[in-house]
Amino acid sequence: MRGLVAFLFSVLALACGVASADEPTSWAEATDGLTLSDGFLPYYADAKGGRILASFPKPDEDGLSLRAIQATGLTAGLGSNPIGLDRGLFDGGAIIAFRRVGKKLVAEKENWTYRATADNPLEKKAVRESFAQSFIWSGEVIAEGPDGQLLVDISGFLTRDALDVIGTLKRNPDGGTFSLADDRSMPDVSAALAFPDNDEFDAYLTLKSDDPKSEVLATAADAHAVTLVQHVSLVRLPDDGYTPRMFDVRSGGIDVPFYDFSAPLGGEVRQAFARRFRLEKQDPTAASSPAKKPLVFYVDSGAPPEIR
Repeated sequence: MRGLVAFLFSVLALACGVASADEPTSWAEATDGLTLSDGFLPYYADAKGGRILASFPKPDEDGLSLRAIQATGLTAGLGSNPIGLDRGLFDGGAIIAFRRVGKKLVAEKENWTYRATADNPLEKKAVRESFAQSFIWSGEVIAEGPDGQLLVDISGFLTRDALDVIGTLKRNPDGGTFSLADDRSMPDVSAALAFPDNDEFDAYLTLKSDDPKSEVLATAADAHAVTLVQHVSLVRLPDDGYTPRMFDVRSGGIDVPFYDFSAPLGGEVRQAFARRFRLEKQDPTAASSPAKKPLVFYVDSGAPPEIR
């Protein structure tokens, strides 16, 4: 009898343990001891754990939590001019949609090469479904806030090879075949910065290879373990006040090409916008007027004074 009672107590204790393990982590537990940086995307920098925990807005009925511009670059590069993975390198940027799918938050790179500029939502939907989007990362939802916010560890998002560094090295005959060393790739928690319209993150990316080639051998401290610092900016999308300008080849500028599948029959499907700064006159009626918000260019403070 005593043995049966002991057995029943053991089963009950095990059941309670399983139930406890299945209970979701509370927001307070997950962020205990961490300080909130309240920027465009609020986050908690976990220095001991080497993590960045981000607080995403409550998803809408379609699962969309946040859309943002992502710009990625290199804070610290390889140092090989022929390969081109230099300090200060940046990509052209992308629009990323963060969506909840089940227990995960997915980062989706939107495909703006193919679009429909007409007002018909069904046309837009048809084009969107005709050309592939890209799920570039996903992370588990750690906890949910009282207003539906989602707490997610975005460390993996920050340490993914967003610049295709591995591909760049492989395509160059003097680079080599590398892979990402997950155990030596992590966010630089101390470098994270929060602002009202953007958040800035750095992450260490260590690339490993058994057969590095000459340019890597010549530049890296250890060519078998190349550590770069990747910078990721998440930037608020602009408001609707901007008016795009169609590109004219006579301008001598650089275009932003796209395919508009809502163009009239017989019309040009391939279109292009002009790349230009968003400058607004202080006095819209004047032929020439100072800008409301002048452009400011920054020169690398590490450059010699003569160059600056």
